[in-house]
Amino acid sequence: MVQPRERLSERRPRARSSEQAPERRPRARAAGAEEGQTPERRRRSNDAGNRDARRKIATWRRWGVRAVMAVMALGCVIGLAFFVRPTTSDFEKRELTVFPTPSVASFLDGTFFSDLSLWYADTYPLREPLVKADHALENLYGIQPETQFVGGNVQADELPVEGGTVTPATVEREEVAPPEAQVVQEDVQANIMNGLYVEGGTACSVYYFYEPAVTTYCAAVNKCAEELDGVADVYSVLIPNNSGATLDESVLDSLGGSNQKQALDYFHSLMDPRVKVVETYDALRAHRDEYIFFRTDHHWTQLGAYYAYVEFCKVKGIEPFKLSDREEVAYDSFLGSFYAELQLPAMADNPDTMYAYIPNGTNDLTYWTADGEEFEGNVIADASVYDDNAKYMAFIMGDQERQIIENPKVTDGSSCLVIKDSYGCAFVPNLVDNYQTVHVLDFRKTWRNIPEYVRENNIQDVIFMNNMTIAGTDTAADALYSIM
Repeated sequence: MVQPRERLSERRPRARSSEQAPERRPRARAAGAEEGQTPERRRRSNDAGNRDARRKIATWRRWGVRAVMAVMALGCVIGLAFFVRPTTSDFEKRELTVFPTPSVASFLDGTFFSDLSLWYADTYPLREPLVKADHALENLYGIQPETQFVGGNVQADELPVEGGTVTPATVEREEVAPPEAQVVQEDVQANIMNGLYVEGGTACSVYYFYEPAVTTYCAAVNKCAEELDGVADVYSVLIPNNSGATLDESVLDSLGGSNQKQALDYFHSLMDPRVKVVETYDALRAHRDEYIFFRTDHHWTQLGAYYAYVEFCKVKGIEPFKLSDREEVAYDSFLGSFYAELQLPAMADNPDTMYAYIPNGTNDLTYWTADGEEFEGNVIADASVYDDNAKYMAFIMGDQERQIIENPKVTDGSSCLVIKDSYGCAFVPNLVDNYQTVHVLDFRKTWRNIPEYVRENNIQDVIFMNNMTIAGTDTAADALYSIM
């Protein structure tokens, strides 16, 4: 049955008012629909973007390769600069490898080429700043501890028991060829740096006893005393490391090195009775709270050397000068061998000050290099013109083959010869006012026969002034024995 129309119309929903109509939300369009892009056009657009990115990466890669090649080419050009290569390293405080002398034997066994490779690497013109940069980078390796121990992988010889059997005072030895000065210096530096106790901005070198070198050193001193018996008095002044002179006994015992007092006693027990021994260990420890050793360098200060000089005067029977009677000069910003090795910010923030005392009689000297060149210099030079790592050279112009100091205010004909390592540089200025002439020979650099030199120059006192680690280094002891 058909429903009436009016009844159907009643079923139709009424139109809602504008207030009642729900808000129509437009359907989300596909990405890029606003631009009217189809999926195919979007794909092509993405492909074009990827190609552009790849072109940029390839461009950067090409420029990177070119830059690396340019740096390598520049390095090769610098490496080929054979005539402008350095001979010394101020940063490492050592002489660099010398160009090897060619010979048929070295060619055949290949040692010439290995030595040539070592020379090339060691004397590369940019090596110094590269080594500095390497040390600076190492300092970025996390937080540096306040106290640390560097190196020390050394097995020291056992010290002989006091009162036991010891080598006879005069040791008969075969003649030895003098080691090359560079080899001696490298061995000495390695021994000094092989075991550093660092606390804050101060480093201390641990001592390791090595009996064969000690025996050789004492044999050299004894041979000199025997050769000069009745001609000159021979003195031995051996200096402990800064650790032995300044650290607490409890700290020393914990470091694992050799007992320095016992080792010095053993040195002295091997010496001929004609050798006049100057004891320094107890004298230095009595002043260990004073500024007797540098914090950033392995050497002692002139104040430390002065206390050893006072002990020498006691043995010789002369009056030492008073520090207050000399003019004191001070040079700050000294960063020595320990800083060069460790590059610690704590050291850079608290550098050493070098105090020196100018002799009253004269401040002039003449010195000769290992090449035989003669120069004029000063007993105490102006260290303000030196680099921060070279200020110790202000003492008697540093380590030279020979120095002679003539004091015009002393006219009694007195003279002495100091046979030294680098520790003797700070010791020699103390002697100037006690002698008319002071001769100095660095046994690591000189070729002169010591007994002959003493006789030729009418020298009355021969003073062996050396550090115990250097004296206990094999090549150094052999070098000393070779000139006796």
